[in-house]
Amino acid sequence: MSQFPKMAYRADIDGLRAIAVLGVILFHVNHRWLPGGFVGVDIFFVISGFLITGILANEMACGTFSFARFYLRRVRRILPVFMTVLAATLIFGAVILLPQDFASLLASVRYTLLFVANFYFARERGYFDQAADELPLLHMWSLAVEEQFYFAWPVMLLAIWAIARGVRRAPALPSRASVLWATLALLVLGFVVSEFLVRRGTTQGYYSLASRFGELLVGAFTALAPRDVRRERRGVMEVMAGVGLGMIVAAYVVIDRHTPYPGWRALLPTVGAALVLHANVLSGAPTFVGRALGNVRWVRVGLLSYSLYLWHWPVLAFARYIWGEYELPLNWVLSVLVLTGLLSWLSYRYVEMPTRHRSMSFGRAFAVFYAAPGVLLMAACVITPKWLDTSAPAIELASYGEDVCHGTFDKQCIRGMREATPTVLVTGDSHAASLNAFIDAVGAHEGWAAQVLSASSCSPVFGYDENTLPDFARQPCAALKRYVQANYEKFDAIVLVSYWAFQLNMIDLKADPDYLEKLGNTLRTMARVRPVYVVSDVPRLPVSSFRLAHFEHLGLRLHRPSAAQTAAANAIVERLAKSIDNVHWVDLSPELAKFEQGGLYRDRPAYLDDQHLNIYGASALGQLWIANDKRLIVTFPHISSQ
Repeated sequence: MSQFPKMAYRADIDGLRAIAVLGVILFHVNHRWLPGGFVGVDIFFVISGFLITGILANEMACGTFSFARFYLRRVRRILPVFMTVLAATLIFGAVILLPQDFASLLASVRYTLLFVANFYFARERGYFDQAADELPLLHMWSLAVEEQFYFAWPVMLLAIWAIARGVRRAPALPSRASVLWATLALLVLGFVVSEFLVRRGTTQGYYSLASRFGELLVGAFTALAPRDVRRERRGVMEVMAGVGLGMIVAAYVVIDRHTPYPGWRALLPTVGAALVLHANVLSGAPTFVGRALGNVRWVRVGLLSYSLYLWHWPVLAFARYIWGEYELPLNWVLSVLVLTGLLSWLSYRYVEMPTRHRSMSFGRAFAVFYAAPGVLLMAACVITPKWLDTSAPAIELASYGEDVCHGTFDKQCIRGMREATPTVLVTGDSHAASLNAFIDAVGAHEGWAAQVLSASSCSPVFGYDENTLPDFARQPCAALKRYVQANYEKFDAIVLVSYWAFQLNMIDLKADPDYLEKLGNTLRTMARVRPVYVVSDVPRLPVSSFRLAHFEHLGLRLHRPSAAQTAAANAIVERLAKSIDNVHWVDLSPELAKFEQGGLYRDRPAYLDDQHLNIYGASALGQLWIANDKRLIVTFPHISSQ
C-alpha cells in the first residue's frame, strides 16, 4: 500500500475556498469591510499546494506520474476560463479605456498570457497603491505565482524523491519522513526569503514566487504529513480545526493593507488553513468545522471560486475607472456583485465544467485551450497599438504651462500686462501655478501685471513647515517662503492660491499641522500694509477631464458628486479671510459652474488631471470671469472699483 494514499473529494475544501474568495472580494470592494481579506489569496496558495502535492506524491509513489498528464489536468482546469476572462477584458477595455490606458492593458495581457504578470505588476506599482484599483488584470499576479509553482514544484519533488532514494541506497520508495523533512526545510527557507524581501521594501516582496513559495509549501507539507484517522484522536482534531479557523478569522481582522506582508505574518492565515485541512482527514467523520465548511451553500460558492476570483477584479476595476473613485456608491457595489456572480456562474456552467473532464491528449488540449487563443490575443496585443493614438495631447490641454515659475524663479514669471512692471504678487502651491493663464487673461483685461511664483505642495505662509512635505518639495518651498516674506511689501496687492484641502490636512497626504493658524497670522500681517486676495480652490474631479470627454463621446454621462473636501476647505478659508480687514475672498465657483460635468468646457478637457486646470481651462475661466464683468484686484489706487 502506498505511503501517500489517493485523496478523495472533500467538500470542506470547497467550503474553505469559499471563505478565501469571499474574503478577497469583500476586501477588494472596500478594504474597510474586511481589512485583511486579501489574505484569502494566501489560503488559495495553501489549498493549491495541498492538492497538487497530494496528487504528485500519490502518482510518484505508484510509479504513474507523468508530466503530460499532470499538465493536461492543469490546462483543462485553468485555461478555458482564464482565456475567456482575458478576451472579455480586452474587448471591454478597447471600448471604455482611453488609448494610453488601453495600451497599458495590452501590455499586461501580454505578460499575463506568459504567466509572468507578477513581474510586470511588481515593476509598475505596489498592490495597495490607489492607481492599482483601476488595473483590470492586476489580480492575475497570483495566478502567475501558482503557474510558476506548478512548473517548479514537480521537478523539485522528483529531485527530493531521487535524493532520498540515493541516501537510502535502495530502489524502494523513500520514507515519508525524508520527503516531509526536505519539504519543511524548503518551507522555512521560503519564509526566510519572503521576510527578507518584505524588509527590503520592494514590490517584489509581495508579488514574487520567491516570497510566496513558503506559503504554497505549507499546503505541500500538510499533504505529506501523516494522517491519524483513529477515532480516539477526534477531540484533538476538533481543537485543531477550531484553532485553524480562528487563525484565519484573526488574519482577516488584525492584518491590513498597511501591514508589512507577506513574510512571517503570512503564517497566521496559512498555518490556519493547513490546520483546517489536516484536521478533516477523518474518513467519514469530519470535524465540526469540516461539517460546517461542507455545507452545500459554502460548497456552491467554493465551486465557483475560481471563476469568481477571475471575474470580480476586472468588473470592479472597470467600475472604478468609470466612476472615478475607490469607494463606489451602494447601487454600483450591488451591480458589481450581481454581475460578478452572473458571469462566474455562466463561465462555470458553460466553460469550466464542459472542459474540466473532457477526454483529450495533452497536445490537443494545449493547442485548443492555450496556443490558439493565446496566439490570437497576443496578435491583438502586438497589432492594436499601431492603431492607437497615444500621442500626447496639445500643450494647452496637457500642461498648466511649461514656462511658468513653479519651483524656480528663472522662467516666465510675469503675467497679465507682461510689458509692465509687476505690481501684484500671486503665490501658492501647484494650484496657483495652474492659474497662470487665468491671471494672464484677467491681468491684461484689468490693466496690471503680476509676478506669479509657486512651488509644489507649498503654501508660503510665514513659518510654514516644509519638512512635512515630500523631499523633492522642501528646498523649493523654503526658497519661495524666503522670497515672499522678504518682498511682499514691494507689491501693491498679494493673491494667495492653494490646494486648501491638502494644506488643511483634509486628505491622506500630510502638510503642516498648524497651517490654519499660520495662514491667519500671515493674512493679518500682510493685510496691515497691503490688500490680500484669497482665491477659492477649484473642485477636485472624481474623474479626469480626459476621461469625461471620452465618456461623453461614448454617450456615458453620469452624475458624480464633486469632492466634499474642496467645498469644506473653501468654507473654512473663506470664513477666515472674511474675518480679517483688508483681506478679500475671491470666489471662482460661479464661473467654474459653467464647466460641463465639472471638468469640460465646450466638450474639451479643462483640467490637466483631477485637480489642476490646464492652460485651456484656466484661460476659459479667465474669459468667463471677464464676461461676468467682475474684477479680481479692486483696491489699486489707480483702479476704480466697478
